[in-house]
Amino acid sequence: MDMIKISTNELKRIIRHFNNKSMNIYINGIISGKSVIHKAKCIYTRRFDTLSIYDKLGDNRLTIEMSIVYKMQINKSKSVLEIKIDNEEEIRIEL
Repeated sequence: MDMIKISTNELKRIIRHFNNKSMNIYINGIISGKSVIHKAKCIYTRRFDTLSIYDKLGDNRLTIEMSIVYKMQINKSKSVLEIKIDNEEEIRIEL
């Protein structure tokens, strides 16, 4: 799968495509796990430099501190977002 590197400035525009959709979130690295969000609300807060993903139908929530992110990529169809953070953690969000 070809991935395109994105910046934090592009992230706010891109995550709008993820709102109100179901997604799988995979975390791989020192901490591993999978979560399903059925109706997402995605918010990038520049003031706190965080990306928050909430489940409107449940109580699942993921908050990522963007200051520790060193690489973000998205596929061409904008259905997969990969975020790589310090300590070799990788967060993969798939619609």
